[in-house]
Amino acid sequence: MQPWEVLGLCALVLVIYQAIGVYRRGVRQYRGYLVLLLGNLSLLGWVLAEGRLTGPSGAPTVELVGGLLACGLLVLVPSLLESLARRALLAERFDRAARIAALKEVLVPGAASALEREFYHQAAEARAGRTEEVVRALRRQLVDAEPPFDEGIKERIVTVLLFGSLWREAATQFETHLAGDPTRYPALAVQMVRAYGALGDLDQAAQLLHRLEERLNPEDAVAQAVLQQARLYLLADAGALPEVEGLLGHPSFRWMRKPARERLLSTAAARARSLGNPRAPAGPPSVEPLLPIDRHLALYLEGVALRAASDLSADRRAPRLPPVTLGLIAANGLGFALFSLLCGSTESFDNLVRGGASFHPAVRAGELWRLWTAMFLHGGPAHLFFNVYGLFVLGRIVEPVLGAPRFLCVYLCAGLLGNLASAYNPAPEAQMSLGASGAVLGVMAALMVTLLARRHGRGAWPDGWRREVLWNLAVLLVIQMAVGFSIRGVDNVAHLGGLAGGALLGRLLLPGGWLGRGRVSQLVLVAALSLLAGSAGRSLLALLREDPARTMARLPRREVKLERITLSAPLPLTLRRGSDQAEWVALSAVHGLEVTAAFLEDFRTPEQLLGLRMAKDNEWRQQGQGPAPAVSPVAAPEVVGWPARAAERVAGADLLLYYARAVSPTSTVMVRIVSRGEEELGPLCLGEVRRLLGSLRVDGEPR
Repeated sequence: MQPWEVLGLCALVLVIYQAIGVYRRGVRQYRGYLVLLLGNLSLLGWVLAEGRLTGPSGAPTVELVGGLLACGLLVLVPSLLESLARRALLAERFDRAARIAALKEVLVPGAASALEREFYHQAAEARAGRTEEVVRALRRQLVDAEPPFDEGIKERIVTVLLFGSLWREAATQFETHLAGDPTRYPALAVQMVRAYGALGDLDQAAQLLHRLEERLNPEDAVAQAVLQQARLYLLADAGALPEVEGLLGHPSFRWMRKPARERLLSTAAARARSLGNPRAPAGPPSVEPLLPIDRHLALYLEGVALRAASDLSADRRAPRLPPVTLGLIAANGLGFALFSLLCGSTESFDNLVRGGASFHPAVRAGELWRLWTAMFLHGGPAHLFFNVYGLFVLGRIVEPVLGAPRFLCVYLCAGLLGNLASAYNPAPEAQMSLGASGAVLGVMAALMVTLLARRHGRGAWPDGWRREVLWNLAVLLVIQMAVGFSIRGVDNVAHLGGLAGGALLGRLLLPGGWLGRGRVSQLVLVAALSLLAGSAGRSLLALLREDPARTMARLPRREVKLERITLSAPLPLTLRRGSDQAEWVALSAVHGLEVTAAFLEDFRTPEQLLGLRMAKDNEWRQQGQGPAPAVSPVAAPEVVGWPARAAERVAGADLLLYYARAVSPTSTVMVRIVSRGEEELGPLCLGEVRRLLGSLRVDGEPR
């Protein structure tokens, strides 16, 4: 694929994904935005379908540039503006957030964008002291609102009251309408912990925090951030000054503005002085400063401080990227670099066989080591980037959940199963595959299995978040498979094999799964990793000893009868009638060599017939629809006993080889071989051409 085609396809996928997400959130809320997305989708689809990518000079067409710019303005820029608005909200710069939301509304027209802008404006009004007017307006809206839209207005009323520091009114509204499940509104629940603390009701604040700790998944990074922020507010209101200083010093609280930090520290210092402890020294939390509150509450607060300190310590020890994910990314990059350095271009059939790609006939002939090596080879920088990026995104989530050993086992087994399924792909043109996409999709399947499994019990993820992530993964998977089925060269059989392997391994190894607990699971995991390590080592040795000529010689072959002609070709083999009813076409396994053979009763010499056949092919090509690709004669590879001619089809870089041999004074056998995507035959393909011609026999001709 050309770079502009890849870029256009990526833009098309982004727009499709965004349109599906908008449809799920509600057409009524995003009607104008959805119309713009569908228009952009139609433009990009037309450009790709008609091939209007570049002009005669090689520069991108106006249509393609317009589609790419529209994609950026409709998908990428709104995401950036949304992120900036949230940062402004966290920093309590509500006027700036309202201006950013107004700009986003221009690009994303619809009722939802208007509501978002209105929310930021109302927050700014509340902070400016006009809380009561904003709340009255919201309550008027609540009268006419119907479920489920009334829930959003109720949440906004509580939020505006909090922004206006009307703690008692906010607590009353929250307890009346929203206190059933605090995990439905985790950010609001955190602010309510702060509100109860400001009211001096530490019992209520501690109960709300306890409910969050019970219901949120401690392994989820977002849930952990919510819990740490709630603990920070509670400890500040309880006067635990050293613990508050420790939390604020952690990188996860860098987003907090200096005034907010100072307010928390001053609150903690004031509460500590009121409890008779002006400033406790840094170190393990103590119960004594909290004794005047309540013994049980003091013990709970001590546990809160210990859990916060423990989580901070674990965060400092944890690497920014899980180690196995980082190692696999490095291995894929190293495999691509070594292949490029030692073998060269991945466009060459010879290079791919020598470098360890999954050459399907060779795998079926016993070279199973190629299932390993093909996982760490890629067809180009773009292929490598997309696979590594997918591994980066998924690995950060799946590896901490499964653990490094289980994650490594899932990745490798999914990749091997994907390559194995690809090696038995029944499509005759699918003879070579490489890349880590099967393994990456296996990791995605393991994550989906995990999301489906963790619906209940301790450690379950919030249902809304879990459903959203699961839906997004399903949409991405459907898009991936649709792109694979629509673009030639994408191996969807490997993708399906990787998905099946990842789902099975995820179900087996998921903590709490079929083999996810007990001593037996540890023994099975150790045995599996040992077998994988041994198999990988043997595969690396086999790659170092690879002899491409020996690989080609051991391919399974089949004798094919083409009218009066018999020849031997590697399996699998597809037969069809040629353009002339006297011809048969055999599609060989070796790089898609298309072999056309015909027996001609003619008095002319083989050289004369070769010239006539080339002229006939050129005339037939000129009569076809659309502009005919240029053909120029080139030197033909020599084969003993076969006069030859050759031509190069410039567009597509196909090589056309013509061979003829006199069988009798009045008959000739003519063979045409087309090598797809090759300007020059390498030694392996040339050897196969010679084998094909050497095996050719005509009925009645002695062997």
